[in-house]
Formats: sequence, structure tokens, C-alpha cells
Amino acid sequence: MAPKGNRVNSRRTLKRPAAAKTRARPEPVLPNITEENFCLKTFISDLWRALNIRKTDETSWSVLEVATSGSGVWTTIHCLWMMLGKAWVRELYALEQDAVAAQFLMTNFAPLHVFQDFEGVQNDRSLWCWKHGCKCTVPEGETLFVGTHNDRSLQSAVIHVAERKPRIALLTCVSGRGNQDPELNKVMERLSASSGPLAATKWVVGDASPLPCARQRILFYIAEANMAERLEDMQKRLHERVQAMPKHCVSSMLQPLNVTSIPEELSVTEKANFESQYHKAFSKQLAKAIQCAKLPKDVRLPKTRPSSKFSHALTAWECAQVDVLSLMLEHQISSEGSSGNGRPKLADYSQSPNRGTFFTRGTCANVSTTSKWFEYDSQTLVSPVSFFKIHGHQMKKLKGCEVGHTFSEGDIRRLAGNGVTCTMMVCALTPVLLELGYLEHVPPSS
Repeated sequence: MAPKGNRVNSRRTLKRPAAAKTRARPEPVLPNITEENFCLKTFISDLWRALNIRKTDETSWSVLEVATSGSGVWTTIHCLWMMLGKAWVRELYALEQDAVAAQFLMTNFAPLHVFQDFEGVQNDRSLWCWKHGCKCTVPEGETLFVGTHNDRSLQSAVIHVAERKPRIALLTCVSGRGNQDPELNKVMERLSASSGPLAATKWVVGDASPLPCARQRILFYIAEANMAERLEDMQKRLHERVQAMPKHCVSSMLQPLNVTSIPEELSVTEKANFESQYHKAFSKQLAKAIQCAKLPKDVRLPKTRPSSKFSHALTAWECAQVDVLSLMLEHQISSEGSSGNGRPKLADYSQSPNRGTFFTRGTCANVSTTSKWFEYDSQTLVSPVSFFKIHGHQMKKLKGCEVGHTFSEGDIRRLAGNGVTCTMMVCALTPVLLELGYLEHVPPSS
């Protein structure tokens, strides 16, 4: 028998190489966007109606006594006022370490006292009060405690809750952990150990829906065991409902930053120094954009810089960011074969191109204390005052928020950035108000 290689009448035939298959790119999932302006009052009404919730008879109500900590722009009290009415909410005390946040609080809200930290409250002694400028005794009797904390202060808040014993505590971790983070189990163990034998701790996920940003938070309820379970279940129903709502387009929430002041005339040396810093930063950021394939290697540089009219208001590095991001946006639009959809084209120029993301479909990035946005169609810098609106606040109800009046641009960015959105807080507080008897379920209409 002939070896395999020498067989003449072999039936084996060479297969034609498979043709390269062109894989179609999956179409991007476009968010369901509404152009209607966001109104917190309307959002609350629509949400409650959808889940057959209504207010109980006000003749059965008593004033809800609340204490807060680290609330930044006081989303908690703002939402409670919108849900119940200002006359039915009394903030016994607030805990706020930041002097600017304390000033904002006292300008817009009416806590009886504003203390600086937890320590003295736990030890039951008089504390220095921001509001009165002297030592004040901490009031007792809060029914609800709501706190916004980082990892370090979260444990202090739980110890505070265990000592003060409010009927319900709602704590938010600003670190923004996901529900799959292994650290969450450790946090839950610490919270459960500190909250006392008669209380239970439940965690839920909240997000900003239907506002245009996508920030998520882990929320913790501390209450009697059965109540904690009901709070958890109800919040999950509310969370599911708001996620199904169309997102509100960010366009109506954007306010341009006023940079029309006449720039100071720079000396020849200062101009040369600025240009040197600009070109160094531009070259570095352009290389990053090409390296991460956000720009082609043969990209053409524009004759004019989008940042040129803002050079007196931005650093050389920030100007370079604006210009490189502009090139990236033009490349993205041409690659997609479209000229845009008429919605704002936003980028955060505080981030390098290899990290930055464009938002062109009506949504926006999560707001942080360092966020600096540029809108490319209108060629405007976005004022941090916009962040209040993006978080759902009614601007007519807030005083001193104009940049340069009571607070600086940096102050407002620190206040509004990284905060809890009003929609998330409404979903978190609605179960609380149901448990406390301010709201009730009604049978669905047939």
C-alpha cells in the first residue's frame, strides 16, 4: 500500500479557505430621551401615581423632625419640602465640616443648629454651632437621620445613629461602589455590628434616573428588622419604575459660564511662556489620543483653536484639552457618518483624552467636584451652576448660586459635584414616609 503522501487516487481535496466574515457592529443602544424640562414636583407626582401612593390626611400629621449630615446642597431637606411642604419638616440640627457648605445651608434652609462633627453629639455635650457662633446644646428627638458620607465618616455616622436612636436612618456612601464590589460585604458587616441588636441594616442601589447623568449610589437603611425589609422592598420597586422613565435631555439644564471679561494684556514674555506650555500640553495629549485610537495618525490640525477665545479664562493645559477633544469629536462624527443630532456635544476638559468621553445623545457625564465641561456646538464653557439643575434642584428656590456673588466657581463646583440627585433621594425617602404615615398605598383604580 502506498504511503498516504503518494496516493494517486486520494479522495481528499483541498478546501477553499473560508472567506473573511465582515462582522456588523452592534447598533448602539440609544437612550430614551424626552425634551421636556425636568420638574421635581411633577416627577414626584408621576412616580407616586404610577405606584398608587398618595398623601394621608394632613390632620393626622405631626411635624417630621429630621437631622442630617454631610448633605452638601441639602438635597434631603429640599426633597422633603417638595414632598410634604415646608411647614411639615423641621431640621433639628445638621452636621457639616465644610464652612462653604455650612454657609450654603444657612443661606437656603432653616436648621435649628449647624454643628461641625459627630464627636460632641455622641458625648452629649454643648458644641460649637456655625449658625449661632457659640456653643449650643444638641437637640434631641429626631425621627429620621439622613447622612451622606465617605468610607471614613460612614462608620462615625453609624455610631452616631446607634447612640441617638432615630426611628429610621438613611445613609449614603459617596464612594459610589457597585453592588458587586467585595468591599460592600465588609461595609455591611461593620454597619450591622455597630447599629445595635434591635436594628437591621439593608442596602439598596439608587441612581439618577430620569435625570441625564448615570451616577449610582449604595444606600443603607437602618431600622427595626421588619421595617428595614419593607423599606428595602419599596425602594427597589421605585428604583425599577424610574429606570423605565425616559431621561430628560441635558440641553435645558446647561448654563454658559460668563467669561466675557476683558483679558489682561500679557507681556511678550508671558505670551511666549503660555504658548510654550500650550504646545507642550497639546503635543502630549494629541499623542495620547492617537495611541488609544481616538484619533488617526494622519489627523489634520485646525488653523484656528476652539480654545482661543477662552485662553484668558483657562490654563494652557486646559486650552490644549479643549482643542484635542474638539479634534476627537469631529473624527467621531465623521466616522459615524452623521453631523450630530442637534443635542449638546459635551466633554469634560478636566480629563485627558485617553480617559475622556463625549456625550452627544442628550445625556451627560457624572458630575464630580473637578468636572469642567465644554459644549462644542455653542463653543461655550459650562457653568458649574448647571450641576444643580442636572441633580434636579429647582434653581429659583436656591439663593447665592450665581458664580462670583456669594460663592466662587470653585465653591459651587465643590458643593454641587459628587452630590446625591433629587430623584435618587425621592426614591429613598418615599418608603420612609410610607412607614411614618405621611403616605399610604391606595387600591389601583379598576
